[in-house]
Amino acid sequence: MTPKKKINNLVFYPVPEFLDVDIAFGARQDAYFKRSNLPDVPDKFDDMASKLFFNGGTLPAFAKGVDVTKATRAIKAWLSSFAPAHEEKITTVAYALWLWTDKKAMKQGYDK
Repeated sequence: MTPKKKINNLVFYPVPEFLDVDIAFGARQDAYFKRSNLPDVPDKFDDMASKLFFNGGTLPAFAKGVDVTKATRAIKAWLSSFAPAHEEKITTVAYALWLWTDKKAMKQGYDK
């Protein structure tokens, strides 16, 4: 069994699963970091999430062990929602991109 990577009560690894309705209409509010509890994410990943939101584009290569299909669906669900504040949306996606592409981030122990 793969241990869960959890931060601020959200599980990012294994990659969360989203339903087709979440992809079409966006993830629910509880799938995002709260504005009052946003983690620090390297600027590179904030910029990447913002570019995906505003311009679309290709996703980066994910680390070994990350389910690419689930990751793509998760990012689509997070970015397409009208539920959260923009900062919550971008930080949630940026954190996922960081965790799923950076070997050091994946190795960190989270359970906050």
